[in-house]
Amino acid sequence: LTSINLSQLDPELPDVDVALDLKSFATVPSLIWASPFTVAGGARYLAFVSPNFMVSDYTVIADPSGAGYDSTASRVIEGSVSGFSDILFVPLGLSWGSETVDFTFTYGFVAPTGRYTTGADDNIGLGFWTHQFQGFGYYYLLEKATAVMAALTYELNTGIEDVDVNPGNRFSLEWGVSQYISERIELAVQGGHNWQITDDSGDDVFWDPSYHDRKNTIGFSVGVWPWTNRLYVAGKYAFDFGVRQRFKSNHVMLNLLFITDALTGG
Repeated sequence: LTSINLSQLDPELPDVDVALDLKSFATVPSLIWASPFTVAGGARYLAFVSPNFMVSDYTVIADPSGAGYDSTASRVIEGSVSGFSDILFVPLGLSWGSETVDFTFTYGFVAPTGRYTTGADDNIGLGFWTHQFQGFGYYYLLEKATAVMAALTYELNTGIEDVDVNPGNRFSLEWGVSQYISERIELAVQGGHNWQITDDSGDDVFWDPSYHDRKNTIGFSVGVWPWTNRLYVAGKYAFDFGVRQRFKSNHVMLNLLFITDALTGG
């Protein structure tokens, strides 16, 4: 985001150059359960829930001097927002596996549990429901030491709370290649591409709905099993490119996976 074209709303308003800096920290604890039994032709049933807590600090510099206004009209806005954001629930997951291929289908929804009020400057949620359908698979080249992953996700959005706007639906393609260089260490490269595929709609849509957003990401990670088959730790760095109407970000992530075996007596 580098400018706001206010002249599209009112020819009397200036276009404003914008410098934006945003730093966010998120904690996303996910609780996942996979069945010890199989259904639907040998599939394991799984379900999970992923709440998240976010803290974001932002600085915005708005400068209309490029439209002929005096530089004293520039404004600097600083602030911070924090709290629990929207929660992902996945009540239905089916996963089939073999020696060379794993495939999983899930249905989930994002509930608008985060704080949201139309027009507020401290929103932490999006203010609408999203239904999410996902299918992803792994193909193992060398006895599960080398894996290729691909995933497709379709997001169906509902209307935003208290305003007649229905955000367009989105489609994602994700991919990855990983390689175990020992029994405990894994190296991987991953990518993701997210596209808006339908127009924003509703009586309160005042922008051009045919201009769809998009985002592309590529990342690199190192994973380690300090406790074999029980505790997995992975660090990841990723960056965005080819971004339209979205934040272009750099991401640093730490993923911890602990297999409790709590319901199996392990």
